[in-house]
Amino acid sequence: MDLLVAYASMVGLLAQAQLDGRLHIRPARVVAASEPLTAPARQAVQAAWGESVVIDSYAATETASIASTCSQGGWHLCEDFVIVEPVTEDYRPVPVGVTADKVLVTVLFSRTLPLIRYELTDSIRLSEKRCACGLPFALLEAVEGRTEDTLSLAGLHGPVRVHPNVFHNTLEAVAPNGWQVEQQPSRLLVRLVAPAADPELVRRRILDALADLTIQTVAVDVVAVTAIERTRLGKTQLVKALPA
Repeated sequence: MDLLVAYASMVGLLAQAQLDGRLHIRPARVVAASEPLTAPARQAVQAAWGESVVIDSYAATETASIASTCSQGGWHLCEDFVIVEPVTEDYRPVPVGVTADKVLVTVLFSRTLPLIRYELTDSIRLSEKRCACGLPFALLEAVEGRTEDTLSLAGLHGPVRVHPNVFHNTLEAVAPNGWQVEQQPSRLLVRLVAPAADPELVRRRILDALADLTIQTVAVDVVAVTAIERTRLGKTQLVKALPA
């Protein structure tokens, strides 16, 4: 097998199956798409198939690939395929190094359905650096998830926007088998795929992370589940905000 392309959450499961002896494939490259590739999943892939096989892909159904990683780990924009414009909520250009509220993309290769300045609710940040790999394409510094996955919680001085990265940074190390945070009217419900870390430890870690953002009054409940429900497209929605 030359190439394995899958949702990032499935890539980790396949790598673990390889390590357990239940799968016998040898891909030259593994492309993790559509979801964040967690640190434990990346380690499993590298243990199963080698250190240099993993490629992270940032893409959308409408545009195909927007950016992907190189041999040095840099996120290169596919500038020969798409024009990427990071903007604010009111569509003003965002400087390099500043996190955008959304992205406008123009697809250069599709003649059947041209897309010009098509809006994606993705929060990204461009980098000022150039990559040592030699590719001329601009670099992404961060892909912080979709705007609709950002929670709004009450802080000491008013509403606080909580990016999904807050939960990624807090939970990935202690819940390697999977997690999900759902905002409900009176609490945050955190689902952990068992076996996982001590629920009380997880609850305290989340409360500490929120307290750093001046959020101190939210209730957090942690429950163990056998699996995280996937969307109709097969993705795992890690952070579920209240409907607008």
